[in-house]
Amino acid sequence: MADAVIEAVLGTLAVAFINWLIQQRQLQLQEKKTYDELKLQQDKALTDREQGEMKYLGDYIKYALEKDPDVRLRFSQYFAKLTISDALQKKWSEYHTLIEEAVKNEKQTSAQLRARLLYFAISDFSVILSGPIPPPM
Repeated sequence: MADAVIEAVLGTLAVAFINWLIQQRQLQLQEKKTYDELKLQQDKALTDREQGEMKYLGDYIKYALEKDPDVRLRFSQYFAKLTISDALQKKWSEYHTLIEEAVKNEKQTSAQLRARLLYFAISDFSVILSGPIPPPM
């Protein structure tokens, strides 16, 4: 009889332990499910925000294609600071650097052309002045 009581107690303990293990596993699965759902919601919110940001940027893309490099420079600087997404901020910063270099090169080229034109204008003017002066009429 004592053996039967011990078997019954051990059987009850084994069933209780197995039940506890099953409950723990269910809790782990529920926590994982909750975590996954939260992560999915966060990812969706991030995607929605990025899509909204892209749509907003799309409304102003005409300024990125503007012929005037100063307008493009200001535009790229504005969006390099304004965008929420780190990836887009990095891309706008890279674009801003490219435009900045282009504007710098264009201004240098323009200054060199003006200097050449001025040189030729002065050269032509000095040739005119150094030649014979026609008599007054």
